[in-house]
Amino acid sequence: VVSTQSTWGSYFRCEPMRRSISREMLGLWQVSCDPKLVRQVLVVCTANLLQVTCGYGIGFSSPCLSQLAKEEFFSPENSSWFASTLVIGQIFGSLLGPVLADKVGRRKACAVGAFFSIFGWALIGLSSLEWMLFVGRAITGFFDCLSVPVGIMYVSEISETKLKGSFLNSSAIASGIGIALAYFTGTVFYWRYACAFPIVFSGLVIFLLSFCQESPVYLLTQDKPALPSLNWYRETKEASKENDLEIERELKDLRISNILSAEGLSRLYRN
Repeated sequence: VVSTQSTWGSYFRCEPMRRSISREMLGLWQVSCDPKLVRQVLVVCTANLLQVTCGYGIGFSSPCLSQLAKEEFFSPENSSWFASTLVIGQIFGSLLGPVLADKVGRRKACAVGAFFSIFGWALIGLSSLEWMLFVGRAITGFFDCLSVPVGIMYVSEISETKLKGSFLNSSAIASGIGIALAYFTGTVFYWRYACAFPIVFSGLVIFLLSFCQESPVYLLTQDKPALPSLNWYRETKEASKENDLEIERELKDLRISNILSAEGLSRLYRN
C-alpha cells in the first residue's frame, strides 16, 4: 500500500512538468501549422511534382523500349531516337523556361508547362505511328524541362531564408523519385498505361497552382503591388506587429535586390 501511495504521489508531483511539456509540444505544432508554412509547402510540392514528371520522362524510355520493339513501332536503328528526341526538347525547354517566367510569371509558366506536358504524354500514349512517338517525346522533353527551372525560381522567391535550402534540395529527391517511378511503372504496366501517370501529375499541378499566389519578386519586376502576395506567404495564425514589420523589411530588401539586379543587367548590356 505504501509503495502504491508513493507511486501515485510521484505521479501527481510530476503533473505540472507534464503539462508544461504538453504546452511546449502544442506550441510547436501550432508553429508548424502556420498558414505561411502550409502555403510555402504547397508551392514546393507543386514544383516537385513538375520535377517528378521530368524525371519520369528520363526513366520512361529504358523499361518501355523492349515493349515498343516487340510491337515493331520502329526499326532497331531508329530506337535510339526515342530517347534522343526527349533530350533535344529538354535543351530548348531549359533555356526558354526562365524567359517565359519573366514574361508571364512563375505561376502561369508552370501551368503552361504542365498543360502541354499533358498533351505530349497523351500523344505518346495514343501513338499509332513512329513519328507520333518521337514528336510526343520532344514535346514532353521541352515542356517538362521548361517547367523545372521555373519551379525552382518560384520556390526560391516565395521561401523564407531559413527554409529555402531544404525546399530547393527537395527538387533533386523529386527528380530521382520520378526516374524510379518510371522504371517501376514501365516494368509493371503496359507502356500506354504507364503514360497516364505523368498526365495525372501535370493535372494535379494545374489544380494546385489555382490555390497559389504569384511570386512577389516577379510582381516587383513588373511594377505591380507585391505586398498582398508576400503577406499571403508570410501570414501567421496570430497577427502581430512584429510579423508585419518583418514583412515590410523583407519587401524592402526585395525591392533593393530587384533594383540592384536591374542596374547590373543594364551595365552588362552597355559593356
